[in-house]
Amino acid sequence: MGFPPFIIVDMKIFNFKTKSNKLYTLIKIILCCVIVFCGYKLYGYYKNYKEIDDTNKTIQTSFNDDTDTDGSPQINWKELLKTNSDVVGWIYVPDSNINYPLLSGATNDTYIHTNLYHKYSFGGSIFLESSNDKTFKDFNTLIYGHNMKNGSMFSNVRKYTSVSWVKDHPYIYIYTPDGKINTYKVYNGAVIDVNTHPIYDLKYDETLLNAMKSLTKDTSLTLNDHLITLSTCNAQDMANKRNVAIGKLISTKADPYQNTQS
Repeated sequence: MGFPPFIIVDMKIFNFKTKSNKLYTLIKIILCCVIVFCGYKLYGYYKNYKEIDDTNKTIQTSFNDDTDTDGSPQINWKELLKTNSDVVGWIYVPDSNINYPLLSGATNDTYIHTNLYHKYSFGGSIFLESSNDKTFKDFNTLIYGHNMKNGSMFSNVRKYTSVSWVKDHPYIYIYTPDGKINTYKVYNGAVIDVNTHPIYDLKYDETLLNAMKSLTKDTSLTLNDHLITLSTCNAQDMANKRNVAIGKLISTKADPYQNTQS
């Protein structure tokens, strides 16, 4: 004997509701997992960038007296070198976020995710190409830094593709432990391919010279000149592209602050 029609209908409704409840529960579980995962990632980003900001503030307060009215660095080289003997200079661009110690490690991996205090850091340090002369005597000295989304490290390097930024920030200063200030006149910024451009071949020959003439539009360049190239990852997430800013040494003078400390 079969069930009455109304009972059969009720059971179908019950089965439908049961399946709907299971699907609803599954969706809730998936959404909860997504929310937890996103929260975890956001916290990771926050933690990484907070560490970068905190470390940079500590560096500034610990080694940069910075009492000069124009904001230029006044570096305590004795304490800075005591903290890390790989320090070879301090790079500074007025009215920008570029104001950091310069390091030179055994390899280019040494400071890519390591800070001044030899601790892991998502933002790493600003550092020289490991094969470059540590006294900036090469024809071209490559200086690397991460392009951080909070504007720190070498994020400002991207802005050198703007004519107005170059006009407002025409000089890059590198302070050295021997009490000197190297002044570099900025040519311009560009986006180049890390796999094909001669800058990254690290050969100081006619090929690089011609490439730099082309980039800077300065046909008077010779291999006896001293350039610096600030290099950072491209903002558009193009894996092989790099933003660069190129400057030429135009003067070297004694740091007046260091003279007062002698």
